[in-house]
Amino acid sequence: MHRNTAQFVCRLGFVLCCLLPTCVTGGWIAYRSFAGVVLSQKQEWEHVLSQRLGLRVTCEALDYSQPNAAELKNVALFDPETGVPIATLALLEVIREEKQWKLIGWQAVVESAQLPQVMQVLQQRLLKMSATDALPCAIWLREITLRDAERSLTLVDLNGTWQSTKDGPLGGLQFRLPEAEPNAPRGRIVVQRNRQTSPPSTRWQFESGALPLPCSLAAPGWRDLRHLGIGATFLGQLELVDAGEQSSGRLRGTFEHVDLDALISEQFAHQLSGLAICKIEDATLEQNRLTMIRGTVQARDGWISRSLLQAATEHLQLHCPVAETLPASGAPVSYRQLSLGFDLRDGGLQLSGSADPLRAGVLLATGSGSILETPPRHQATSLGFVRMLVPESEWQVPAARPAQALARFLPLPELQNGATISRSHVPTRLNPPRNPDAPVIRQPYR
Repeated sequence: MHRNTAQFVCRLGFVLCCLLPTCVTGGWIAYRSFAGVVLSQKQEWEHVLSQRLGLRVTCEALDYSQPNAAELKNVALFDPETGVPIATLALLEVIREEKQWKLIGWQAVVESAQLPQVMQVLQQRLLKMSATDALPCAIWLREITLRDAERSLTLVDLNGTWQSTKDGPLGGLQFRLPEAEPNAPRGRIVVQRNRQTSPPSTRWQFESGALPLPCSLAAPGWRDLRHLGIGATFLGQLELVDAGEQSSGRLRGTFEHVDLDALISEQFAHQLSGLAICKIEDATLEQNRLTMIRGTVQARDGWISRSLLQAATEHLQLHCPVAETLPASGAPVSYRQLSLGFDLRDGGLQLSGSADPLRAGVLLATGSGSILETPPRHQATSLGFVRMLVPESEWQVPAARPAQALARFLPLPELQNGATISRSHVPTRLNPPRNPDAPVIRQPYR
């Protein structure tokens, strides 16, 4: 090659391969750094995210670390109507790859009280949007903290995906507690929308992972969990299918630190205290009604009211060996061990007791003897269980709110029109009804 030609080729290569890319990159950086452009792009990001989520989204700063990557700093989400804070992220990086979006977040904080709002966004904006709008997305969060006025819970190493399938959107997220071993089984949440059913349905799958999770985590969205007490935890699996107004599903797992005061004493006209462990071996829900539940309950060192002992004897066909020696004043009876098994299905209830290792059928015992026992081959009804808890209400038109909830939820036998409950037992409260403004006194959490 001629010398002049070789020099020309080298200079042209330098211009095309070095000088031109450098100028383009420098110009792009200068353009991105121009205050007016950055402000306009930041507002555009806020507008697009707000429209997508149905929330008001703001960020303090925007930076482009790469041509296909945007970094949003100090992102905040608010209720668009009330302005109440919902969540914050110290940093959110949005990367556009060839076939998917990638979201990477740091130091995410969600207000637990606003979880119902988050669930509504998930349902209305993400699960029910058209398939063409559902972009494949990979999600990674270093940590997320769920907090309220009383406590907070941090989850780490969250990773998941969101994609569109022929049936509808499908999303999954894995997580672990900071104290869990990195190689231990992780918690998992999977949600899938199925538009092939009528009406369209949403399947939720949940696994707690290697360690139990606080029930208060889900209490804002499922208020009945508050009745388990502030220290209650759950370890197990749950699957739920929502189709219109109907829900069906299955649960297996263990509830620990269940506050029996919060569960019984604060809801019904009886007293029962202690911290319990409730193991659900299997439970099925069909069309908003519990069709079967089987498991065990164990508790130690608590109190039970005379009215509850009498109601259990009358309505559940149990035997109270100390019935004749119960305090006439109505004072509660202390127990050392509560241990029972239960099997409820088809309107029937079977109980078994194991509180005394030397005697079969003992449900409740003190250090000196039995308080409550089951007869051999015990059989009762779920209706009797409701009568035990809410004996003052008629079954056809329950007057008390707890009775209404139980009537809607338990597998109860149908009664003929006009049938009412005949009863001789009228329970009495050990104390007058609690002032709603007074502080709640519950079993201490240890």
